[in-house]
Amino acid sequence: MERTNYHTHITMCDGKSEPAEFVERAQELGFVSFGFSSHAPLPAPADWTLQDEDILPYCNTISEIKEQYRGVIPIYLGMEVDYIPNRMGPASPKFEDLPLDYTIGSIHSFELPEGDRYAGIDGPREEFETVLQAVFDGNMKSLVTSYLDRMREMVRLHTPDIIGHFDLYKMRNRGNLFFEETESWYQDAVLAALEEISRHGSILEVNTGGLARGKTDAFYPSEWILEESRRREIPVTISLDAHHVDHMDGYYSEAARTLRRAGYTELFLLQHGRWISQPIEPIPG
Repeated sequence: MERTNYHTHITMCDGKSEPAEFVERAQELGFVSFGFSSHAPLPAPADWTLQDEDILPYCNTISEIKEQYRGVIPIYLGMEVDYIPNRMGPASPKFEDLPLDYTIGSIHSFELPEGDRYAGIDGPREEFETVLQAVFDGNMKSLVTSYLDRMREMVRLHTPDIIGHFDLYKMRNRGNLFFEETESWYQDAVLAALEEISRHGSILEVNTGGLARGKTDAFYPSEWILEESRRREIPVTISLDAHHVDHMDGYYSEAARTLRRAGYTELFLLQHGRWISQPIEPIPG
């Protein structure tokens, strides 16, 4: 099966490797195409995103890499854009004139009550606790349902090419610390989000990054969610969410097996700027 990846972070945001390092490693591992997706700037300063003044240099850097490897491996320019209601999203005017090949729409952060300050749910533990307590009064159910409501709104209003790490909050729920995924309120919220994705045609990524970096015990999203997305014929791709070249050689085959168990027989890749399907070949194990 041809390997691809469109979720990659370089040193211009919170990545630890340079673009050429990623591309060289991708070639070693037999990838047939590769994409970069640095974090778009938030409306307030953040140390894990591009800054406004970095946007054009980032686009130029990846465009140069595209030319450098033309005829060797197709390289694509993407951006991972957070959705913040009434502030920004993948279809915001700020990004529409950029030479992007695709967008990843994600939710990492919530605005704190004092305004113009954002805290993430996947960063340092104390930052997550700030969000949970200051924004949601310590109620994880409220955080999760708000996250999934935002996802539905993002898909409806901005329709990114790829949905990033569907259930990112899962990294805080290891050992079912806050809730069981079999609870009816949770499954209802997940299914409502999947229905919205199905209506608008975004691609759902199977994100291996949480597992590769030891932050989760399973891929994003959970396998039962992939089974439900297959029932709704939502297209999928496998994403590494790579922040370092060392994240690139693990779990791809495992993700493909997970997709096969969930009922998928094909996944999507970019070819000449178009999303096309390829079969998921049976993988032993």
